[in-house]
Amino acid sequence: INGIHWSITHKGNLLAAIFGSSPVGVDIEHRVERDEKIFSFIIGEEWERMGERTWDSFYMLWTAKEAFIKKKQLALEILPAITLISKDGDTLLLQYHHSYVPIRSLRTSEYIYSYTL
Repeated sequence: INGIHWSITHKGNLLAAIFGSSPVGVDIEHRVERDEKIFSFIIGEEWERMGERTWDSFYMLWTAKEAFIKKKQLALEILPAITLISKDGDTLLLQYHHSYVPIRSLRTSEYIYSYTL
């Protein structure tokens, strides 16, 4: 809309939105334990870069990848092809082909939010 880019996400009764002068992305997930089979969406090298194999690490990377997809306007099916390059605190650097995007994550007691920088 007239040079303003936006992205929204919701989970339950929560809504998050981000606006910018260039494409942006945001995602939110509820911090709950699920079937650990979904851990297979993260490859071994990514677990090593995350530093630990926990639900918080999983949701941090998952929401970062979804924010990346929204920023780049890609299909959810390419999520496994997005690679974690590095992690510095709450900032992740993700790559897909020759595109690199830093993502920041925030945590509350119940949710993890990730947004593109």
